[in-house]
Amino acid sequence: MPDPHRLNVVLIVTDQQRYDSLGCTGNRFALTPNLDALANSEHACVFDRHFTAAPVCMPSRASLMTGCYPAAHGVWTNGIPLPRAEYTQLGEGVQAQVQKRKDPPGSRTLPSHHVTLPDAFAAAGYATASVGKLHLTPTQSHPDLGYEECNRRWEHDPAMNDWHGPYFGFQHVDLSLNHGVNIHGHYEHWLR
Repeated sequence: MPDPHRLNVVLIVTDQQRYDSLGCTGNRFALTPNLDALANSEHACVFDRHFTAAPVCMPSRASLMTGCYPAAHGVWTNGIPLPRAEYTQLGEGVQAQVQKRKDPPGSRTLPSHHVTLPDAFAAAGYATASVGKLHLTPTQSHPDLGYEECNRRWEHDPAMNDWHGPYFGFQHVDLSLNHGVNIHGHYEHWLR
């Protein structure tokens, strides 16, 4: 049962938007009344000294989600997925060795599994959801790698229409993939 006294947390993230492009951050020409009202509400927090950990989106988003610099989480450029144990494809020989050794939970038989901001919120009892672009895995990857943000999976696998997570700690997701006219994901299906 949700705690009625617990505040909701909404994190709005945009691509390529300057800090001073909103009315609430001092731009007198920008007409952003809804964001201005949200920013000026009693419980709002506007980050006015935030900087990006990387100049391209995947490393920057991975840093926001993990609290780590790219050197720590491993996503140093676009096209490299944020390490997550459920995406590790171990060969049969490796799987057999892991089962034979019966390694204890938390052992180093799988690559790093970075705790994300939604992981932490979910562990604290929050319901977690994301609507929009996450870009934590490569959108141009081969579908056999199993990434839910893969464009070709969305183009050819109708089951993706009904998939909504879990994903990197988010219990529910509605994804938007790509930009402009080449849009995929839940947003593409909503537009249709």
